Amino acid sequence: KLSRHAVVDGSYFLLNKRLALSGYYTLGKANNFVGNEYQPTGASAELRLRSWVVPSVRAGINKNLGGTKLTTLHAGLGLFGVFNLDAAVSTDSSKIDDTSVPRYVAVSFGFEQRF
Repeated sequence: KLSRHAVVDGSYFLLNKRLALSGYYTLGKANNFVGNEYQPTGASAELRLRSWVVPSVRAGINKNLGGTKLTTLHAGLGLFGVFNLDAAVSTDSSKIDDTSVPRYVAVSFGFEQRF
């Protein structure tokens, strides 16, 4: 059973709406569908370029203020107006066989089409 929670978010646009600065904050802690506590917050920026090949670039940071306390940095590109390539990595690390590795790594490739 999911917990109810509220999120406050907002964006500010600059450079004729080519640059968007955004942020969000979850009011209070909640539990996800497996019972882990979380309270995510984050900030990001997206720049829309005048390029057909790479029309947008974005970067940001997310932090879980509850539970894992995990912080992640993310970056992404829009490609050809229909693809999105994104990557994220945590600032925290874990030891595996005496080797330090990030606690979280993600890569995403998506396709979008307007109807």
